[in-house]
Amino acid sequence: MNKDSFIEMWHMQVKLGRRVFEERGIDEDDDFLKDLIIAMFVECGELMSELQYKWWKDKKPIDRKKLLEESIDVFHFLYQFWISSGFKPNEVVEAFKTKNKKNFERFFSD
Repeated sequence: MNKDSFIEMWHMQVKLGRRVFEERGIDEDDDFLKDLIIAMFVECGELMSELQYKWWKDKKPIDRKKLLEESIDVFHFLYQFWISSGFKPNEVVEAFKTKNKKNFERFFSD
């Protein structure tokens, strides 16, 4: 994903969030941030179900379309968390780059 795509998706989420907040009368307070995290966990659970984590059940072919859809749901809530927390797209991109560099150093340094 290039930076332009990231920013485009960011603005799409801002637009969606504003409309939902207005129509539902939602306040972006600390409780809302907690609710976003809960929603992300729920969506992660749905994503896990698509990956068929239940080893005791018979496996079916994984539906890649559903896998993508559920992971995008997680992404929507993550984007909204960043937005509602007051972060800007460039802050998230730079934080990702910094953390990615640290991870490379941690795992691949001699």
